[in-house]
Amino acid sequence: MNGSVLRETQIHRWRPPEQGFWKVNSDATTCLKVPSSGLGIIIRSADRSVCVAAAYNSKATFLPIVAEAMTVRRGIFLAIELGLVPFLIESNCFQVVQMIRYGDSFNGDVGPIISNVVLSLKSLPRCSIGFVPRAGNAVAHSLAKLAISFNVDRCWLDSFPPYVERSVLLDAAF
Repeated sequence: MNGSVLRETQIHRWRPPEQGFWKVNSDATTCLKVPSSGLGIIIRSADRSVCVAAAYNSKATFLPIVAEAMTVRRGIFLAIELGLVPFLIESNCFQVVQMIRYGDSFNGDVGPIISNVVLSLKSLPRCSIGFVPRAGNAVAHSLAKLAISFNVDRCWLDSFPPYVERSVLLDAAF
C-alpha cells in the first residue's frame, strides 16, 4: 500500500482542501423498500465555507457501486457548472476511487460512468479524486440519505436548511 493511500485512510474527520482548491464530497445510498438511490454532494472551500449542497433522488435503485460512481460524476459536473475548479473530489467508495485512479475496470453498468469520469478529470488540470472514510464524508452521506425522501432534486447555493447547516457544523468541528 503506498503512502498516499495510507495517509488518506487515517483521516477521520472532514478536512479542508488546500488554498485555491475546492473540495467536492460525494456519497450515495440505495433503498430497496422505495426503489430509489440517493445522491449527496457538498462543495466547500479552503476556508471551510459551503458553496453548494445537493441531494438528488434517482427514483431507481442502482447497485451501490453504480450509484457511487454516478454521484462522483454528478459532483464533477456540478463543480464545473458552477466554475468551482480546481477541485479534489472525495468518495468513501474505495473501489470507485481505485477504478478512476488506476483504470482497474470499465466493465458492466459502472464502466461507462467510470470512463466518463476519467475523461472529465483528464480534461481538468489540477483536479483529482481521493478516498475518504465515511467519517470524513458525513455531510454527503446525510444528504444522500435525505435525498431518498425527496420527490424532487434539491440544490442549495449560499443559503442552506438548518439540517444541512447542523451537519456541516458537526462535520467540521475539531
